[in-house]
Amino acid sequence: IVFSAFDQSNNEDTAHAYISVLDTIAPAILLYTSVDVYLDAFGNASIDTNTLDSASWDACGIDTMWLDVYDFTCANVGANTVTLSAMDVNGNIWSDSTTVNVIDTVAPDVQVVSIQSVALDSFGNITITPALIDSATSDACGVASLSLDTFNFSCASAGDTIAVTLTAIDSNGNTANAVAQVVIIDTIAP
Repeated sequence: IVFSAFDQSNNEDTAHAYISVLDTIAPAILLYTSVDVYLDAFGNASIDTNTLDSASWDACGIDTMWLDVYDFTCANVGANTVTLSAMDVNGNIWSDSTTVNVIDTVAPDVQVVSIQSVALDSFGNITITPALIDSATSDACGVASLSLDTFNFSCASAGDTIAVTLTAIDSNGNTANAVAQVVIIDTIAP
């Protein structure tokens, strides 16, 4: 900036002053209070800065935004704290955090095999287990339990084909089922 001074006789003198204009104000980060993210069938989910950013801004302009976590798996089901950081065009950085709720809504893939013959024992009874009709039931987050709706049979069922439902519950409480046919036979002579 050029400064000029005049005396009463209109004599002038000038001097130069240099002023540095600085931007020391970090970006204003505005985030959603919380965000729900759903795992896919493979147990994965991803987010980006737009997922969390609700209207962050900077008077001189935001240059870059980034997260400390982008990818989630079954291990992250529940509430997760994620931090978004922003740098403006003059290098000022600010960060803020919000909650990312990772949710698993994908039910297990229940696979069954029908059994052509389950023989009654010498007392006229048989108890089957889920493993007998399960044929590689799976879930990306893990199968917590398998159960059958019918598993005890007696002579009254001999010769019958029984529809048995296998129910699978994954580690996050999602449930699915499938039906297998079980043929009960009596092979023990009197």
